[in-house]
Amino acid sequence: MDQLLLKMMEYDSQDAKRIQHFIKVHEFARLIGKIERLDEGTQMI
Repeated sequence: MDQLLLKMMEYDSQDAKRIQHFIKVHEFARLIGKIERLDEGTQMI
């Protein structure tokens, strides 16, 4: 996941708002999955 985040940041390096949005959405999804106690495979999807 870290590699995906880094590649996305590289791809959108000229657009800080897109990077911030991606990171915010990813973190909300990660947190919801953690609260829902998703298994690792489902969380990755």
